[in-house]
Amino acid sequence: MGLVALFVGGLTPMACDSCDGAAANRFDASFTIAWTVLWTGLLLALIPLIASWAVPHQLRHAARRRGLALTAPATAVVAS
Repeated sequence: MGLVALFVGGLTPMACDSCDGAAANRFDASFTIAWTVLWTGLLLALIPLIASWAVPHQLRHAARRRGLALTAPATAVVAS
C-alpha cells in the first residue's frame, strides 16, 4: 500500500505539466509540502510495523502485536 501511494504521489506532478507561471509556482509549493507529508506518514507507519515484529512472539503479547500490526496500515491510509 505504501509503494502504491509513493507511485501515485510520484506521478502527481504530471497533473500540472501544462501549467506555467504563477500556477506552476503554486503547484510546486503545495506539492513539496504534500510530498514531505506523504513520506513522513509512511515512515511513521513503518515504526509500528517494525515494533509489531520486535514484540516477543509469546501468547501473552499477541494482542499487543496485533494492535501494532493494525496501526501500521491505518497510519498509511491517514498519511495518503
